[in-house]
Amino acid sequence: MISLDDIKKTLKQIEKKIEHCPPPGADFIINRWGRDPFILLVYCILSLRTRDKLSVKIGLQLFDIIHTPEAFCEISVEKLTKIIHGVGFYKRKAIQIKKCAEIIVKKFCGNVPSSEEDLLSLPGVGRKTMNLVLQQAFLKPTFCVDTHVHRIANTLRFVQTKTPEQTEFALKNLLPKSLWTIVNRLLLVYGQSVCTSFKHQCSLLVENHQVKKLK
Repeated sequence: MISLDDIKKTLKQIEKKIEHCPPPGADFIINRWGRDPFILLVYCILSLRTRDKLSVKIGLQLFDIIHTPEAFCEISVEKLTKIIHGVGFYKRKAIQIKKCAEIIVKKFCGNVPSSEEDLLSLPGVGRKTMNLVLQQAFLKPTFCVDTHVHRIANTLRFVQTKTPEQTEFALKNLLPKSLWTIVNRLLLVYGQSVCTSFKHQCSLLVENHQVKKLK
């Protein structure tokens, strides 16, 4: 099993590699709208199975029109579908987003809940979306594991898991809570921009589960 010291050394190398890489898509939303829990919730639903560049573009267009749970309750699914057309599964997401808004207004008095259980009870919200909202809106330490984080964590032998959910809990068990958000960001950006599943720019020499070289 790789040691915490080896992990920290690898993370320093990653930090240098991503120095000039684009930030995660959520950063653009936060820069425009702040850490609004509802906006980040909707953005994350939009971003599922959609490239950051497109989900950010459509998200910003959407939030310029409507950006509160109450406003989303009033808009028709048909109109919402037209606005978010382009993101993956946009028809299903339009229904999910509107239902989320209605539940948040009726059950939570217009405030996005800050507990795992309540967030996961919302339509279209899985562990990735739930963790992103907790981490970015409520500044709680957690791991928002997407396919990039899952792939890189396994490539680097930090964990040996088969699903993003398994990776989330394995990383939480492996690393101190103070590092969760930092490591999450490093693995995400590195997986999106450097060691991508298409470019295969990540070259590793692994011996005895210790990363010896990271090109």
